[in-house]
Amino acid sequence: MPLDGLERDLESVRTDLSVFVNDAGFIPLRRLDLNGQVYNTLINWIVTRKLQARQKLSISDIADKLNVSRSPVHQALTRLASENFVAVAPRQGYYVTPITTDTVLKAFDVRLALELMAAEISVGQVVSEHLRELRRLMEETLPTVRGDEIIDKSGYLVTNWTFHWYQVALAGNELMSHYYENLKVHLLMGRVICTRCAGMQHIVEEHEALVAAFEAADLAAAQSAIRQHIKSGKRVAIEEIDAAGGDV
Repeated sequence: MPLDGLERDLESVRTDLSVFVNDAGFIPLRRLDLNGQVYNTLINWIVTRKLQARQKLSISDIADKLNVSRSPVHQALTRLASENFVAVAPRQGYYVTPITTDTVLKAFDVRLALELMAAEISVGQVVSEHLRELRRLMEETLPTVRGDEIIDKSGYLVTNWTFHWYQVALAGNELMSHYYENLKVHLLMGRVICTRCAGMQHIVEEHEALVAAFEAADLAAAQSAIRQHIKSGKRVAIEEIDAAGGDV
C-alpha cells in the first residue's frame, strides 16, 4: 500500500479490533452494518473462549441472544467458516474449530516468511516519521505487560496486532499486507493465550530489539529479531495447547 495512506489504514485496523476491548464479551448491536457486528461478536466469543472448541453453534440460539434475525448470524458463521474459525458438519451444523499445534505452527511459518520479506524491503528505507510511529506503537503494548505477565489481554491483542501490522505495512506492498492480515495469527494466538498468566517477558524485549534494528537500518538485526519473536510465539503456542490437552 502507498505509505502516504498508512495513517488512514492504521485507524481502520484499530476500528476493526476495537471489539476486543469489550471484556464483557457482549457488544451492543446497532442496525447499521449488522452483519459485521454479529461477526465481531462471534469472533470475540471464539477468541476469548466463551465458545469452546467443538462447541455446536445454533443459529437460532445466537440470533435470540443477540436479538437479531437468523440472516446476519448465518452470514457471520459462513464468513467464520471461510476463515477456519468454525466448521460445518453434514446434518449437524456449525461448530467451533479446534486450534491445534499444527495449525498455529503453520500459520507462524507463513507469518515469518512475510515479515522477513517485508523487512528486506523496508529496513533502511523507512523515513524518520514512520520510524517514530513504529516505536510509538511498540510502546503502546508496554502497559499491557507487567513483568512476566500480560495484565490486559484484550489491550495486548489490539496493540500487539497494530504494531506488527504497521511493521509489515512499512513495506508498502498491499498484497503482502492483505495476506498478512488474512493469516489471523493474532486471533489464533489470542485464543491460545487466553488463560496464560506468566512467561511473557520476552514480548517486551523482542519488540524493543525489532524497533531498534529498524531505527539502526540494520537488516540482519531486524531479521534476527523477527526470527526470535516467531520462535518465542511458537514455544508459547506449544506450551499452551499441550497444557490444554492438544487443542483449544
